[in-house]
Amino acid sequence: MALIVPGAGEPVVSPMDWVRRSRFRPLCDRCVLVFLDRLLGAVRDSLERVLVAEERPRVPATLGGVVGELGGARVCAYRVWSCAPAAAMALEFLIAAGIRRFIALGGCGAINPSVRVFDIVVPSWGIRGGGD
Repeated sequence: MALIVPGAGEPVVSPMDWVRRSRFRPLCDRCVLVFLDRLLGAVRDSLERVLVAEERPRVPATLGGVVGELGGARVCAYRVWSCAPAAAMALEFLIAAGIRRFIALGGCGAINPSVRVFDIVVPSWGIRGGGD
């Protein structure tokens, strides 16, 4: 048996292998990644029509999802684990499956007193802190 040396040769994990094995085909090309259950519920409630509600996750590193229609476009939303490695893993699988447009919704703390609870913040830059 050959020893696997990370970074030498073939990838150890391939999102495309999962797509082929699972035969997962997304029902949309636009996806909302959410980091909180209540945000997934808000996206579901915002859809004009729900087509599929996935209570059991089909996509690795997700906790379920929903597919529906909004403004004439088909949109899916997936609840991802709240850590950077798992979110990146879910994103890679969804990209490998063919989804090309993403937006992420989450929550965070703020150190600026002008940011109030439930304010919407669209970052234009960032500095990596601790955590993951």
